[in-house]
Order: sequence, then C-alpha cells, then structure tokens
Amino acid sequence: MTTVPSIRALADLPSGIFVASGSSSNKNAVAAAQTMTGAVIGLSLLGYLLDRKLETAPALLMAGLILGLVVGFYDLWKAMFPPQDRK
Repeated sequence: MTTVPSIRALADLPSGIFVASGSSSNKNAVAAAQTMTGAVIGLSLLGYLLDRKLETAPALLMAGLILGLVVGFYDLWKAMFPPQDRK
C-alpha cells in the first residue's frame, strides 16, 4: 500500500525544490514559461469562444494563438535579457 504525503509534509519541503538553485534568473525563466503557457492557452481559448459566437472559425482562434505566442516570447525575451540600468 502506498501512502500519500500529507499537506503538512509537502509544506515542509525546501522552497527551492522546483527551481534548481533558487536564483532570480531561474525564477524569471519559470515565470516567463508560465506566462507563455497562460498567454497561449488563454488567448487561444478566447479566440475559440469568439469564433463559436461569431461563426468566424478558425480566424479568431488563429489570431489568439499567434497573439499568445507573441506575448509569451516577449516575456521570455524580457526574462532572458533584463533591461540594464542607465546612468
């Protein structure tokens, strides 16, 4: 019989378990990946729903998908190359 860890046991895990070293660059990369995933899924879903309502399939679905990719890659670019402070 396998046991399932309790919520308390999961809460006691080290905070950096999902990010290798816990550095800010890794956290930025994870956040950018989540943003990309959310943008692609969210905007594609919005396009799909609007296509069904307006009967324009698949135009708005494709527009939502492309816009989601643009937004996601832009955020990934910002995470990889943060702006430098100007003096």
